Amino acid sequence: MKVKAVIITISVLTLIACSCNSQSSPNREQNTSQENITYQKTGEKVFHLDSTMRFANQSLVLFNEGEEPKLSIFNQMNASVNYFDYESGELESKVFFEREGPNGIGNVAHMGHFQTSKDSIFLISHWESQVFLMNSEGKKIDSYSLTPSGIKESEEKQLGYYLETSPNSPVFKKGNNLYINVINGGQLKGEDGSLVFMIKLNLETKEKQYLEINQSILFDEFWGVLLPFTSTAVIDDNRIITSFAKNPKVSISNIQNPHALITEKEVSSSFIDEFKPFPKKSSEHPNYGYSFMEINSETNKKAFYLGLFYSTFEKHFFRVALHERTEEQYELGRDGMQYSIVITDENLNKLADLELPRGKYYMDMTFVNQYGLHLANREAYENNEDQLVFDIYSPAEKY
Repeated sequence: MKVKAVIITISVLTLIACSCNSQSSPNREQNTSQENITYQKTGEKVFHLDSTMRFANQSLVLFNEGEEPKLSIFNQMNASVNYFDYESGELESKVFFEREGPNGIGNVAHMGHFQTSKDSIFLISHWESQVFLMNSEGKKIDSYSLTPSGIKESEEKQLGYYLETSPNSPVFKKGNNLYINVINGGQLKGEDGSLVFMIKLNLETKEKQYLEINQSILFDEFWGVLLPFTSTAVIDDNRIITSFAKNPKVSISNIQNPHALITEKEVSSSFIDEFKPFPKKSSEHPNYGYSFMEINSETNKKAFYLGLFYSTFEKHFFRVALHERTEEQYELGRDGMQYSIVITDENLNKLADLELPRGKYYMDMTFVNQYGLHLANREAYENNEDQLVFDIYSPAEKY
């Protein structure tokens, strides 16, 4: 598939604040492990914020400094990376970045980051379609363009996908390569229905590959605009596991040949109904006769899958589903959102379904470590704005 240019007019924040529909059936047969488990809240982790930080942070990364786990949060309010000691929850240090000049990183809105140490901080620019490699003092070591060849600089913001690095759209490092998730709007597709879902960037040669996967199922019917085509891809050893918002199946491919599927398995929440497509008013892709404003909010009220996480400790996958909302619930914003999480083993055999309280969690900041699945508690922050509290969910038999 040749990467072409197309204008995406909706903002990232609009996509997150408005939600979309689903395609899975609670009565549909799935691969279910006989070793079913129960996940429950087993604890909480508190991080202490200072006055420059807010609750909602787009980009956070967990890494180890020696034997000590650290939480790194990119603060868009003042263009800094903030390091927290995981065990104590205390803010330890900050690295500030310049926006202009030779070390400048430009517009930090929607910027994300990735790191495995304090010496190498990768900043992923939403607006410039670039990766900046920064050192521990906030100085620029190198920069990498992610724009496809043949696309003019003036067209960089008009690609059929965009960058917004976050826990739902993460980055992975394998050897000298970064694997960067992108958010596809579904307006560009290959002849076989393939969509770009990830960029592979070689840090030595600066060569880039645009990884695609067949999602023709999303084009057989009309599921709405933009959000149905968003995805999360997770890398586990030599596998790429990919979840699209409106596809009840999760796909597995080899990292050496991501376009060729090894297998697909249905991983559906029992708390959401089977996805129902919108009737097509015309045959014109992508809106099929609807105006964008007419269909956007209707798309976003429906259920869909919005994130995929993997525990290397438990060997479990977590697929997050946002439930369908009524008009009244939709108008409440995040207070009206209810989520459930499908939990599987490493081969995508379903182990459990976890339904969460409506409005309680900010799912865009989810992460996993050896202690369990961490969910950001909105209610706890409303009670104390100096604390960022994560509820920890783990297998019940461990406690």
